[in-house]
Amino acid sequence: PVNPANGATLNTLLAESCKFAWSNDVDPDSGDNLYNFYLGTDQDDLQLVNDSPLALLYASATIEASKSYFWRVDAINEQGLTQGDVWTFSTKALVENEPVLYLSLDNNLKNTAPAALAAAAKGSAVDAVINVMPESYEQAHLGQGLVFPNNAAASSKQGITVPYYEGLSFAGSSNTDPEASFSVSMWVKGNGAMPIDSKSYLFHKGAWSGSSPRWVAAELRSGKLFFVYKVGSKKDELTVLSSVSSLFDSKWHHLVFVRSHEDGALYAYLDGALVGTKACTRDFMNLKCGISFGNSQEPDSYDEPFAGSMDEIKVFHGALSQTEVSNLYKSGTTTGAAPSAIRLTARLVGQACVYPTSVFNSFCVLLPEGTGYANITLHDMSGAVRFATSSTTTDRRIEVGGFAGLVPPGLYVVKVTTSISTTSTLISIK
Repeated sequence: PVNPANGATLNTLLAESCKFAWSNDVDPDSGDNLYNFYLGTDQDDLQLVNDSPLALLYASATIEASKSYFWRVDAINEQGLTQGDVWTFSTKALVENEPVLYLSLDNNLKNTAPAALAAAAKGSAVDAVINVMPESYEQAHLGQGLVFPNNAAASSKQGITVPYYEGLSFAGSSNTDPEASFSVSMWVKGNGAMPIDSKSYLFHKGAWSGSSPRWVAAELRSGKLFFVYKVGSKKDELTVLSSVSSLFDSKWHHLVFVRSHEDGALYAYLDGALVGTKACTRDFMNLKCGISFGNSQEPDSYDEPFAGSMDEIKVFHGALSQTEVSNLYKSGTTTGAAPSAIRLTARLVGQACVYPTSVFNSFCVLLPEGTGYANITLHDMSGAVRFATSSTTTDRRIEVGGFAGLVPPGLYVVKVTTSISTTSTLISIK
């Protein structure tokens, strides 16, 4: 077998298409080969998948989560049929990692993170509180984003704070306990302005002063971006960006900061890619305090405000993997699947759904159940077609790209036509 490997364990959604591939070293005198592909959950009762013999060395079939599968490929040529070996693999459910804090910042400061909190019996989420600055929003990566004004005054205490609740404790039983690990994800657009001491914060959590300061932060300082973890008089500091010019370009960027206690490390990601890692074996962050965005929690001054905008702020228990971060950047979920509300709409309403609606160079289309083909067109606001494609899929999901450089940034309408419906969705290309 080529894929899946014999004995492999695959992460999968509840049901999705899997591509099977195999190789065959044949005698050139035996003639051309055709293949029969068998699949099942009982190795003594495998079912023929293809309607007619296959000429290619691959096939697709739908598999489900949390099952053991067996498969076999028989070769057919002019000398007869050769039965293949039986191979096996298993599947496990690909579970969405739900945030314990989620601020969509779509014209409000609500914290909508009940799922993970309920699952972990961590109480109820608390909404964000705005400090000093006006509550103003702009078009952002996904929907609206909160604007942090350019206020370079040393006395500015602007920002937002989410007061403490149990979901923000990140307390484990030891320095290697995964319960103490956490991840912070946010979309950021900076305007390049800094306060007068050349320092500002994207987020900050912990106690700044006292006999034993303990805090973690994403800190903009002297034209650089740092991921800082401090306990007592010692701190570990990861240089995420040696120059923030690539971040402060008036475009939206995705940042993820991960503290992994099991790895003893700090990780930082920019636009889905790992950009830095540093060893960190400091004690776990067990303080019962909230978290601030756009400023520090320094009690004496609280005067290092960020200038720009933020969107889709999420905090997770545990260390997100590189795959989860990449999925989060591309689709807004750690599994890479359409958000549950989109999947439900496609299933119940029978319409195609486009996500995300704020994109850089690609978007995904989830087709209604019972469909596997779609015509997809991209229209500008005058109605003119700027991009068109057609695609067939076996798992209802189509990723559309290739229009980068063909259309300028702006608002467009995606029209998706299937055998049962036509759907139009407004998107923003960055």
